[in-house]
Amino acid sequence: MADAATMVEGFKKDGNAAFLAGRYEEAVALFSMGLEVAPENEVLWSNRSGAYARQGKYTQALEDAETVLKLKPDWARGFSRKAAALEGLGKEEEALELYNKSLRLDPNNKAVGNSVEALTIKMQQRKADILEANEESAIKARDLQAQGNEAKKVGDLAKALQCYTEAIALQKNTEKRAVLYSNRSAVYLLKDEHEKALEDAHTCVEMRPDWSKGYTRRGAALWAMKKHVQARAAYSEALLYDPTNDEIRQIILRVEEEATFASASPELIAQECKNKGNDELKKGNLEKAVEYYTKGIEHQPKNHLLYSNRAAAYSMMGQFSKVIEDATQAIQIEPNFAKAYARKAQAIAALANGDAKRLKGAIKLYLEASEKDASNEEYISKALELEEVVQKKEAEEEERRREREENEDNNLLMGLVVVEDKKQTQQMVLVEEPEVLGDRRFELEDYKGAIGYYSQALKDGKVYHLLMKRGLCWTKGRRYQRALTDFSDAHDLNPTDLESIWQKGDTLIKMAGGEADKDPNKSSTLFCQAIEAFKEGRRIDTAENSRFEDALRHALNEQTAFEMTKEDRIKVLERTKAKAQRTGKMDWKGMSEEERKRRTDDMKRKAEKALFEDSYLQKQMRRGNLKDVGLAQAKKKSKKFHSGVAHKYT
Repeated sequence: MADAATMVEGFKKDGNAAFLAGRYEEAVALFSMGLEVAPENEVLWSNRSGAYARQGKYTQALEDAETVLKLKPDWARGFSRKAAALEGLGKEEEALELYNKSLRLDPNNKAVGNSVEALTIKMQQRKADILEANEESAIKARDLQAQGNEAKKVGDLAKALQCYTEAIALQKNTEKRAVLYSNRSAVYLLKDEHEKALEDAHTCVEMRPDWSKGYTRRGAALWAMKKHVQARAAYSEALLYDPTNDEIRQIILRVEEEATFASASPELIAQECKNKGNDELKKGNLEKAVEYYTKGIEHQPKNHLLYSNRAAAYSMMGQFSKVIEDATQAIQIEPNFAKAYARKAQAIAALANGDAKRLKGAIKLYLEASEKDASNEEYISKALELEEVVQKKEAEEEERRREREENEDNNLLMGLVVVEDKKQTQQMVLVEEPEVLGDRRFELEDYKGAIGYYSQALKDGKVYHLLMKRGLCWTKGRRYQRALTDFSDAHDLNPTDLESIWQKGDTLIKMAGGEADKDPNKSSTLFCQAIEAFKEGRRIDTAENSRFEDALRHALNEQTAFEMTKEDRIKVLERTKAKAQRTGKMDWKGMSEEERKRRTDDMKRKAEKALFEDSYLQKQMRRGNLKDVGLAQAKKKSKKFHSGVAHKYT
């Protein structure tokens, strides 16, 4: 026994010397040899634990310290050794607790006291560093979340995804991380990455199991994956945590509805959607109605009624461009569907903004609708209303055109020109003789400019050759009345000049031809004046092959041909006027408001009467109450009535 104790003491002494010299591996070996001789020696275990700790082998140091405490549970040194090992392993809070326990058992141990003080300072500093780092991370995470929200709002899903992912890595607060997972789930859903959306929704629910948003995200992902039963369950759970949320209730109904549709035929789904859309339309829920009609079209794209009904909803919403698209589609699917023509006409009229050409297009569509469904009197009535608007617009436009021409002619006669960029007139600047400038404009085919310069030259008095030049310019611009005035003035200045007589007669022929269908009597007078002019020219021009001979012969032939058809032309004009009066077309120019109202009311009464007669006759034909002759007459009357309005637009 004495020899063993001596050996152990020797190993301990040599080990301590090696430890103090910093030869920790040698110290561990010596303490280990001592433990082989005396495995119950707590001092050797304690010393070897310290040597292991100095080598950084904290796990072995912890094992030896625990053996020390088993051998001697109330020894302060054992607790300090275990504390040192735990500190090395990063378990600082446990280490501090054991240091304090060791100090309570041995209050005078300065080394342990110093360790307690150093570890406390170290832990406080670390906590301060962690707090500072977490604060910076939280700020960065918040900024990234805001950037992600903005990117998602503008549709930049890739950037939104990147921002949310980076924010998740920085955010340490569990509740705020759950919000980030929820937002990222929504982005994945928009990108049609349903599996990833579902995974993030699950994570959100795990972090915040009492937050309804996580369950709605889960429900949305499952719904997109067509897992209706699971989606409904997820939304139902969301409703448990947010029982006042009506939006979730509506979503549950839609999920159930879609689950029902999933097993139904396309025709049945389309019919159900049409019925639901009609119900919503009656309630005034236009957007909801459009949603149902659109879903019905997805299942039955060749159903013209769905397009027509959606057009009606769009019309009530004021989205007339979409009305035209849907009505056109309905017409292509079913060309005999009158209501689609009427809806398209209504939309075109709404977008026409007073444009006569577009209004005529709407009138034509109403007439087509009437041909498809003659029993609906509203179509003809709408066409007549628009026709009245067109008549007013055309009369106003014609009046404005005449005023513009009159002002322009007067300006040219006064030697004024229009300054385009200033939209005003100014006196012509004459850097050369006005006649020279006028000739130059005439060569460039700028007849208006030429008229202005010739008028400037004529300000001091009438000059034959200037009147002739200006008259030719008026002719080029088809202002025949102005041209006739200039040629007549030139003729008065030089009565024997053949050119002025020729131009005068030629202008009268052109004017007569232009008035033939508008005013046959005026046209006759103009022909007579042209013939007299050519006769005068023939008397003056005694040449054998006088051009006036041929012109006179031609004018006489034209007059004879015209007189032969004059009566017929007058009859046609009278019939046209009478027909226009029957169909509501009338001249609104110069009419008083009282007269307009009287004529409008009279026109409507006639239209209503005609519509009633037309509708009555068609009903009788369908019932078979008319005889063969009566049937033929009824058909003829109906056809005549419709063509009477339609002839102007076909």
